[in-house]
Amino acid sequence: MPAAAELLDRIGRPGDIRLGSARPETVARLPTGLTVLDQALGGGLPRGRVTELAGARSTGRTGLACAIAARATAAGETIGWIDPDDALDPEAATAAGIALARTLWVRPRDAADAFRAAEVVLGAGGFGLVVLDIDGARSGAGVWPRLARAAERTRSTLLVVAPRRAAGTFAALVSS
Repeated sequence: MPAAAELLDRIGRPGDIRLGSARPETVARLPTGLTVLDQALGGGLPRGRVTELAGARSTGRTGLACAIAARATAAGETIGWIDPDDALDPEAATAAGIALARTLWVRPRDAADAFRAAEVVLGAGGFGLVVLDIDGARSGAGVWPRLARAAERTRSTLLVVAPRRAAGTFAALVSS
């Protein structure tokens, strides 16, 4: 991990610099609760941005998302979890430390409804973290600009959990 931190120090951290800006913009962060990861990311996931956790099944992406969600709810954040595959197990979520009383769990019928639900939840505001678990779901390219704008407008962190990258250039941070 030290090599990754060194590289980030040389080229800048995700979301820190905008074109046309003489000074790096300070981006608020949502701590993950994982010390090494928070240090490498400059304090956590960028708020108001899209972050992707991409990887095949059984690589730990959902476990990492649960750890981040648990840290967020423990810090008093209200979170949303968009789950079109109805894969989130409430008992496992509670065991991971997620406070279900601070969680809006949305189980849409299909992927298209999942993207619409994410946009509605982000647009409502008041959510520190919105997890969009789109395992196997495909999206149209037009959804990502809307989701990125909604996250930025409400300063929510949108964490996309998927088997492969989906948000393209609209993701400020990608882990695969």
